[in-house]
Amino acid sequence: MGERELIYDKVKGLDVGQHRIYCPSCHGRRKKHNQHQKELAVNIDSENIKYYCHHCGINGGLNKNPITTKQTITKEKVKEIMREINLENYKHTEDTVKFLESRKIDSDVIDKYSIGNVYSFQGRKRNGIGFPYLDEENNVTAIKWRSADTDKLFSMEGNCNTFFNINSIIDEKSLIVCEGEIDALTWMSILKDKEGIGVVSVPNGASNKLSEKIKTEQEDTKYKYVWSAREKLNSIDEIIFSGDSDEQGKNLLEELARRIGRAKCWLVDLSPYKDANECLQKEGKDFLIERLQQRKPYPVSGLYRAVDIRSKVDELYTEGKPTGYDIHSAVPLQIATKQMTVVTGLPSSGKSNFVDDCCVYLAQTYGLKICYASFEKPMAEHLTQLATHISGKVFFDTEGAEKITEEELDASMDFINDHFVFQDFSGGRSNKIEDILDIASASVMWGAKILVIDPYNWIETDDGGNISEVVSNILTKVQNWAVANDTHVFFVAHPSKLQDRTRVPEGMEIANSMSWFAKTDNGITIHRDEDRNPLCKIWKVRWSWLGSPQTIYLSHNPITGCFASKHTEKVDWSFADDFMEI
Repeated sequence: MGERELIYDKVKGLDVGQHRIYCPSCHGRRKKHNQHQKELAVNIDSENIKYYCHHCGINGGLNKNPITTKQTITKEKVKEIMREINLENYKHTEDTVKFLESRKIDSDVIDKYSIGNVYSFQGRKRNGIGFPYLDEENNVTAIKWRSADTDKLFSMEGNCNTFFNINSIIDEKSLIVCEGEIDALTWMSILKDKEGIGVVSVPNGASNKLSEKIKTEQEDTKYKYVWSAREKLNSIDEIIFSGDSDEQGKNLLEELARRIGRAKCWLVDLSPYKDANECLQKEGKDFLIERLQQRKPYPVSGLYRAVDIRSKVDELYTEGKPTGYDIHSAVPLQIATKQMTVVTGLPSSGKSNFVDDCCVYLAQTYGLKICYASFEKPMAEHLTQLATHISGKVFFDTEGAEKITEEELDASMDFINDHFVFQDFSGGRSNKIEDILDIASASVMWGAKILVIDPYNWIETDDGGNISEVVSNILTKVQNWAVANDTHVFFVAHPSKLQDRTRVPEGMEIANSMSWFAKTDNGITIHRDEDRNPLCKIWKVRWSWLGSPQTIYLSHNPITGCFASKHTEKVDWSFADDFMEI
């Protein structure tokens, strides 16, 4: 078996979520003392499997459901089947009725919509149900079959280039669109005595992912059934979606709304159930009727009303202000995931050292895992610095300082191995922000909650363009990545050259762009006063419950690089009153 097959064989039985397992690619080749380490990080969602080995470096993705080969049929065979099909003799049997009534679908609906029965199914004799697809003249253009037993198998004869039951829609002003024929029959059973509302189903189910753009009618073959029904859809006042509540179902509804137009689209909320038929079986007809009456306008992506997020407001009300993680024992500031902290300071002020100290504190206190994209520090030398922060002892022989013991070094390296990963930029690897974030995404699978980018000026950017806009775009990408991956980003950046080096630089003075101040959630400057005493100036905190702007005077051990508290001086913000907008 190849690498992908080996990995799939190992993970196919795992639940959705994050896992650590033995890597089938390198586990057998490891030294005996390393064979207990589960280095393959696996992240499984409803559709995909992503994996990354922290020992050998293999990585990639798999489809959670292996692709099966589709049954093929010649055009000549289709024509032959279509000629033989006659709705007069294409009727159901007792088996058909028994199966559909087990789903609480009325037998008169089975008769009305010519639901048939077939016994030859996917090359073997078994019971199945046939759903005829008819054109405007009620000619059968295709039959979609599904098995009527424990397996859920589908087969198709002909071309389903239209909605199921679209032929019966004449002058209805409301139309329910379902994801499958069984759900369509469910609504037909419920609404059989209602006038002015029709029911159809899409022919080919849900979509694994959203298309990047809407294709032309000629190119959009997957959704040809929408284009072929364009005239009827335009004449209907409201299109009511009743799709599955899983991710694929939501993707399908979005694809249909894009093509039909959101202005006339409505959505039936079927939660907590998967689809209409499950609702019918577990709650009954009245429940579905009530949900239909409570339908809501189809949501526009990125646009919300208060009611859509009321639950989050209630959570804040009952549980209080959200809290984060203390950034350092000496600094009264908390950080939260989905945020960014910019750290600046003059050269040799200790900003990188401070970030290291913060990361060690976060790892020791909360067990957080950190991914470093550090350009100025070779990895081996960086490990020695982190070991010094962890142990409080020097790595190299230093007069008057206690050197880390071999046992303490082993313990420190084990801690680093469990809580830190490092991006390697040797060998000419790209320093573009997209590549940095792509590698960082692999660390999130391992469990990383912190990303450190140090410093900005090493990031590769395209030549030309407005440098301020370049910086702004990079910060936007970093912020969006932090939100999408539920992480916190430390971003180290240098200030512009200052004439007065005694003055503490702030966010407005970071090189190349005002966006450093505008787009960060937290802003920190590490500075040395005239006597080289260190201080931490917090010049921005977006959310007041996480901290406030102030200056903290620190003590610093120049040998170990560790920071500690000294005393605090609050910043006088009264000067800003004149600039407040009413």
